[in-house]
Amino acid sequence: MIRPITLRDDLTHIASLIYATDPFLFPYIFGKSPLGEPRIEALIALEANSFSYRMIRGYFDSEGICQGVYIAYNKKNKSNDRDFSAVFKGLRGLWLALKLLPVAHLLNPPITNTYYLQNISVNESSRGQGIGRALLADFYDQAKKKGHASVSLDVSLDNPGALRLYVSEGFQRIKKRKILGLYPVLYYCEKRLDTTTP
Repeated sequence: MIRPITLRDDLTHIASLIYATDPFLFPYIFGKSPLGEPRIEALIALEANSFSYRMIRGYFDSEGICQGVYIAYNKKNKSNDRDFSAVFKGLRGLWLALKLLPVAHLLNPPITNTYYLQNISVNESSRGQGIGRALLADFYDQAKKKGHASVSLDVSLDNPGALRLYVSEGFQRIKKRKILGLYPVLYYCEKRLDTTTP
């Protein structure tokens, strides 16, 4: 069953699923494991940030255990991430701001009129069971319900398996996104949705 995450769910487990989606950026931003996951968990429990439980949907098995999640939003409706200052206080917040300078543009989708998939993750022990495709189908349905004609995402150039999946789902590579305008690290991809009703 796919449903919105609530504060009653196992946020520690959900934070670990999210942390695993980007082995380069998340340790850089949040700190190496085991320090990074509790920071993501703190953000999940708050409302004004792009990791908020309000933006996360999860795939729950018959025992109620979350086996996969995705985070999605429309950039126009994305929060201003003010909760980061609640999690990263004082000098830690200043240090984070300095660290983000070279990569900050990668943290926001470049196009504002699409429904953006920020992260998607499936529990390692549950991969190969169709959970990722089920989460993507739910993502498309949510985008249509919110009135979007297209969806978008970024995928790491170092993740050819994920890129193959997204291309097989109909995503088109639009452009490479670069750190400091020099080093390509991501493909920005979009997919038009069939919004006709049968």
